[in-house]
Amino acid sequence: MAKEWCVEGLELKFTINGTDVTQTGTVTISSTPSSKTKVNGNGVYFDMFKCTFAGCSYNGYTQTSPANYTIPCGAQYSKENGKPIMLVEDNQTASGISFVMGQTSTTFAIKCEVRDPGQDYIREK
Repeated sequence: MAKEWCVEGLELKFTINGTDVTQTGTVTISSTPSSKTKVNGNGVYFDMFKCTFAGCSYNGYTQTSPANYTIPCGAQYSKENGKPIMLVEDNQTASGISFVMGQTSTTFAIKCEVRDPGQDYIREK
């Protein structure tokens, strides 16, 4: 099955135990998209996709440490500078992220996945 390439402008989704917490936190993408390979003027992400998610809330708890992601891009055939392009199915879970509620602290795992790849024209074969 063909999977869309991810480009600059993609939307990410962050979940804890299946609950979407994306809107309660802040996403910072540190990867630089390609300046050479583009879809509709937006560069593709390739090699390793890096982002950080911080400051979210879940069941009354507030995130106190950022979740850092380095997601290996999964294209087998589509390459940029010899490195695989990021696909819509690429994801990663960060475990042991610290949260507090009053005097109580705990950790949760936060999954990062692609909600929208930013385009739907080009796919991995």
